[in-house]
Amino acid sequence: MYIDYFNSVQTLINSNLNSIKTVDWYNNQYTRTEQLKATDYPAVYVEFENPMRWETGGDGLQYADTSITFHLVLFDVADAPSSALGIAKDLHSLLHSTTLKDSNNKPLSSSMVRTSSELIVNFDQLKIVKLVYSLAVYDYSTITPRTNIAPIAPNVLF
Repeated sequence: MYIDYFNSVQTLINSNLNSIKTVDWYNNQYTRTEQLKATDYPAVYVEFENPMRWETGGDGLQYADTSITFHLVLFDVADAPSSALGIAKDLHSLLHSTTLKDSNNKPLSSSMVRTSSELIVNFDQLKIVKLVYSLAVYDYSTITPRTNIAPIAPNVLF
């Protein structure tokens, strides 16, 4: 299920923000840059709330009221965070009020709404902006498929 949400976010960002060079799962990358391979910046790391608390609706649909944190990371030698904040504004414009969808355009979530933001200033030349969005995510994988029953044609003899 997480993969569907991540793929939707990745496609959304890659299709609409040419300035973002990397979209990846969040794994504390910017706290250990010396240990990691080279990264194309600006990067967006996607962090899902963990754990997600799932509710069950009718017919096996499950949903969770949750949040997704987007870590925007930019390498910039300037002391000011202006460039990162400009890209963060573009990222927010893309994400706010957007519904995640699968490859068949089926909705995977409610509209995302920003609930907090944070400018992290302790990483020298890395400029980091965290944007947190609340949303409800949907999981259709346990819904029982229904059988379509067509009406019997009139005047048909068996």
